[in-house]
Amino acid sequence: MDNQTAFWQLLGQVRITDLLIFILAAGYIVPQLKKLYAWLRGYLRKTEMKEQAIEDAEKLGDYHQQSITIRNGLQRQIDEVKNDLEVIKSYHQENEAVKLGIQAILRESIVSNYNKYKDRGYIPIYARESVKKIYEAYTDLGGNDVAHDLYDKMRRWDTDPEE
Repeated sequence: MDNQTAFWQLLGQVRITDLLIFILAAGYIVPQLKKLYAWLRGYLRKTEMKEQAIEDAEKLGDYHQQSITIRNGLQRQIDEVKNDLEVIKSYHQENEAVKLGIQAILRESIVSNYNKYKDRGYIPIYARESVKKIYEAYTDLGGNDVAHDLYDKMRRWDTDPEE
């Protein structure tokens, strides 16, 4: 017996009422199955969204910990820079004191040379060159007071004694 014959024999045994009941049931079940499918699809989407939200929340904890670590590292660097700045300020104060001290020594040397050679009435060439270098260092350090006038006077003096 072939398949087609078997189908027609089976169909012959089915009553019309059974067939109508099947068609009516299928008409009712199919929309219900569609609703069930739509509900399942929505449920799966919500479940996936919840799982994604849980993953994101777990990542937020990691991100928060990373941000704390970064913040703490930056704070340590800021503290180091503040400490370095304090050291630099301290060095600057020391350098300023040394600068003023050297300025005072150079000024004293200019004044001393002025007094020494003023009484002689001339300044030897080697002394003039020495005073010139002292004066340049003095002005490079910011000195500009009485020593300036004294140096200008010494520059005009003769370099040989008068005979």
